[in-house]
Amino acid sequence: SQQTKQYDGIPFEFNLYRNTYDKYWEEAWHISEGILLKMKKEIEDDGSQMLVIVIPKRPYDGIIKRYHLNPKDFDLKKPEEMLGAFLKKNSIGYVNIQEKVNQYEKQHIISHLFIVNDGHPTKEGHALIGKIIFDAFFNK
Repeated sequence: SQQTKQYDGIPFEFNLYRNTYDKYWEEAWHISEGILLKMKKEIEDDGSQMLVIVIPKRPYDGIIKRYHLNPKDFDLKKPEEMLGAFLKKNSIGYVNIQEKVNQYEKQHIISHLFIVNDGHPTKEGHALIGKIIFDAFFNK
């Protein structure tokens, strides 16, 4: 089996959901924001508009129990909210797939769009995400 990379005793990627970031995670966000701003400029210089599609990987609460973490130290919506605020502040168009998936699940009373305790989309989840992306480009 493949070993999960760890950072500060938990799976590396889960640190993205911490309430507070250390200097390395802060720097990573700043670098990412800089790259997005550079991309926006290049795209607009070519006469186009940038649209960011935020595709979810649903974090799962089981990791908090497995590693005996304090749930109050984590915010599972933080990355999406930070990215959304940054994109909005910088007038970069974006589609938050997670919001649309949540709406769909409520309207259709289903919850099988993501693999339990994994966070990746199921076949049905991929189909819905594809439709949402298609609609974002062609059915504004």
